[in-house]
Amino acid sequence: MEMKRGIKKYKLDFDKTISYFIEHIQCGKTLSKKIVEKVNFRKGVFYTFLPSNAEISRLFDFSHGGIIPPIPYGINTYKIDGFSENFHPQQVMIMDRECSEFIYSYLKKGEKNCAILENYMFEPENLHANIRGVKMTPYEKEVYYFLDKENSIEEIYETVRKSSEVWHSLFVLTQMNAVLTINPDYLDKICDNAKFIIAGAYDGEGSIWEKKN
Repeated sequence: MEMKRGIKKYKLDFDKTISYFIEHIQCGKTLSKKIVEKVNFRKGVFYTFLPSNAEISRLFDFSHGGIIPPIPYGINTYKIDGFSENFHPQQVMIMDRECSEFIYSYLKKGEKNCAILENYMFEPENLHANIRGVKMTPYEKEVYYFLDKENSIEEIYETVRKSSEVWHSLFVLTQMNAVLTINPDYLDKICDNAKFIIAGAYDGEGSIWEKKN
């Protein structure tokens, strides 16, 4: 995958990563708990993608933000009572776009390659749970999105944004046939065939587990 804006891949030490990775995932919904139960993480490796200006000394400080230095937002500054210097708004350049490109690249490589994204906040009846052009696959009161090679980069990006929470996100890149609804057997197959598992870290960036060939 071509990386933009100076993005680099950083390999993560397994023993320094696994506890956070499992803790982050298992606070989620049914698929999250299935992943923790069924996936042998020892059969894979961890890494992440970060911009070249990231504070690499904080590489294993997964639970806190600040690994990507903020940049000025706009040119205007504002006077704040009690402060001698004007305030200049700043923004953190999160990695949702690069995560979407990573998923898009995987989906294009095989007919059965697909991604299942768990949404922590919505129930299937919620009108905001639907994304145009994206298959929403419910499981009881839970919402999951099914992406495949037919989905555009913008559809993937919108799904990533809608499925990312500071305290929990789970994207599973696996190999499956599409279904309209999820059942327990399908959840097992998602886990058994998982090739990549992406969980949130830092300011919303992802730490990635990849199954070894």
